Amino acid sequence: MSSMNVDKKRKRALKLALSLFIGINSLYAFKLYRDNAVLRNDLKILEILDSGENVEGIDSILDDVQKRVIELTGDSDYFAFNSNSIEDQENYILLKSIIDNDNLEEKEKKIILGYYDFFKDYDFLDKKQIYKQFYNLKIYDHDSFKTRLYKIYKDILGGNLDKYIAVHENNSIYYLVSNPDKATIAHESAHHMLNSPKLPQIIIEGLAVLLEEEYISNDLKPLDELGSYNRSVAITKILCDLVGSDAMIKSLNDNSMDPIKDKLNYLFPNDSFNTMFIDNLYDNDTYNICYDIQSYIDICIDKYYSKNESKIDRMQNNLYYLIDNVSFSDEHHYLKKEISVNKNYLDRIASEKAKEKVLS
Repeated sequence: MSSMNVDKKRKRALKLALSLFIGINSLYAFKLYRDNAVLRNDLKILEILDSGENVEGIDSILDDVQKRVIELTGDSDYFAFNSNSIEDQENYILLKSIIDNDNLEEKEKKIILGYYDFFKDYDFLDKKQIYKQFYNLKIYDHDSFKTRLYKIYKDILGGNLDKYIAVHENNSIYYLVSNPDKATIAHESAHHMLNSPKLPQIIIEGLAVLLEEEYISNDLKPLDELGSYNRSVAITKILCDLVGSDAMIKSLNDNSMDPIKDKLNYLFPNDSFNTMFIDNLYDNDTYNICYDIQSYIDICIDKYYSKNESKIDRMQNNLYYLIDNVSFSDEHHYLKKEISVNKNYLDRIASEKAKEKVLS
């Protein structure tokens, strides 16, 4: 074969490879352009709705979303909405972000759509931010190239992933086992939905568990069944009773502890103590957290017991669970004894307060 024929074949091969490369990149660029166009358009719709104005053609958009959601889930009752309600319209656009995400499998979409009631329960949520989070969410299987790279990266950094089923990081969810269960997918999706890295890890994990249990599993498990999350959930439940769920979710939404601290300062006007408590949450210092919580409960019993018996009882029980089930170092061992003794005192005070209420 002459060198001229070889050169011709090489040129044709190079030309074909170049055409394929340009074609693949053109398809990717077109998909990226289309996805960004959908994203921009839906964010504009949310912006207009948030201003209280009407969106032209919104009825047909929402009807299409409802049709697709019901086709996927088979549940027309749960996803019912009032077409005249701006809040319902906004929440349906959030459902659209999940349905439109081509990176998610049907199973994953069905699970994440379960947060519809959460969208409805908290009207102060940053809907545009949640839309972007769900529209851009990527989930990678345990044997995917991306997950393998992620494992190598974490291994180089000295991270141990053996105890994890899935992790959320870099706006992605990586499955570390095949076919993770519904609760795991919902838990990691909650992290992604309200990505709040500025909050203490105790609160981030505790709220993710509670959101998954309340909105997806509909099963509030006893603390003993929560494994390594038991401490985070116990502390988070106590905080929910102290400051209310609105302040907790607002902190997640705002990626700031200010809503929680503001409510603490309102209930217990001692800024230095409240600041110290929040610092202990960041330090992950269970010993001091328990000690601080005990102080809050003392004040609650003294000032608020007659109005909040059930909340104070729940806080006591969760605190006693922490004291009984968390291992303290030797130098902190006296705290368990101190609070155990104080438990009898608190029970007696609570009982006396209850008697006062009955006798009054």
